[in-house]
Amino acid sequence: MGTLKELLIVIVFAVILIGAIFIGGNYIMTQNLAASGASTVESVTNAEGIVVEIDKKNNENLNKYIDKYGDTALGYAAYILNRIQVYSIPVCAILFVVGAFLYWVVSAEKYIEGTRGYGYIVSSIIFLAIAQIVPLIFALIVTVGRG
Repeated sequence: MGTLKELLIVIVFAVILIGAIFIGGNYIMTQNLAASGASTVESVTNAEGIVVEIDKKNNENLNKYIDKYGDTALGYAAYILNRIQVYSIPVCAILFVVGAFLYWVVSAEKYIEGTRGYGYIVSSIIFLAIAQIVPLIFALIVTVGRG
């Protein structure tokens, strides 16, 4: 890192990442405590309790999709597409930030890193678009296909 600009960008990215981790963790903990009260405090000390609660919640969501589509295979497909849709947003945002960093900051010294960064940016946008549209297309095909 040679310039002050690069150092400043890295520090800002680190502060944003650390802030997101702490604020997100605090938000999750307050939501769980407000929702289920003292039982959550007990489950924090018991790791098996957390796993069982997460598994129960995921099974409820999966059963909801199976009931909605009336078929186990279609329910699993809809559930998986929903999970991909939800988790593609943060993954693509991180990939976009890395690509932007490589494209605008690192490419000043290394041209190859700039082209790699541009590829990251384009691929993150394309993947995000695909991951957001595929569940809609699936739902349309299944509902229209049934008549």
